[in-house]
Amino acid sequence: MDKLLKKKVGIVDPYLLQFFFPHFQFVSDTEQLIDYSQGVIYRGLVSDSTIKKLNILTEGKYIILSEFPEIVLNKPSDFISVFLPALEDKAKEYDKYELDEFLPLLKQYYILQKKIPVLKEEESEIYSFYKSTLMSKDTVIKTYISLLSKKPIHLISSSFFTFLLKVKNRLFTNCSPDYVKTINQANLKYGNKIKMVVSKYINSKQTEELAFLHLLLDLVR
Repeated sequence: MDKLLKKKVGIVDPYLLQFFFPHFQFVSDTEQLIDYSQGVIYRGLVSDSTIKKLNILTEGKYIILSEFPEIVLNKPSDFISVFLPALEDKAKEYDKYELDEFLPLLKQYYILQKKIPVLKEEESEIYSFYKSTLMSKDTVIKTYISLLSKKPIHLISSSFFTFLLKVKNRLFTNCSPDYVKTINQANLKYGNKIKMVVSKYINSKQTEELAFLHLLLDLVR
């Protein structure tokens, strides 16, 4: 993680940095800096005097968000090289994951030290699950039950809600051409239902597994 310190960084979601640097605070103006020796994620204008002030007040513990980065974090192999350098020789293998699926696994590794498996199949199980929502109700149920036997519900749901956000708002950043196609097809099929269906899920009194199944069925019917 020290690779990011004192660097200009481009990242798909800046708030991800606070997961890895929980004591760092977001600052957009050096006038806000008093004593941030615990660390800063700086997202304001940058000049030589800015960097000098950051070095003094943070003791060198800062990261600069920039449109012209020295380090880019927008695919799994980027995150591996920075946060799990021991796996860097296999970094490209992890690019078989969509980023939506990979980031929860990376967080699990940090919290539980749970190994991140390398995908051997061409298409990840989670991505196949996303695509199943474009098919029949029976296919969705079958795919969901199969996935639930291999992955915890919280991992499935968090990944799927990220997918739904992309579908609802047609967000294509760092998505493969096939993923863009899936997002567009899902938007046409159930994009206008997402808000209502998610609200129903949140207010459900059922178990998480059953409530999520009903969410899927509401989307595809």
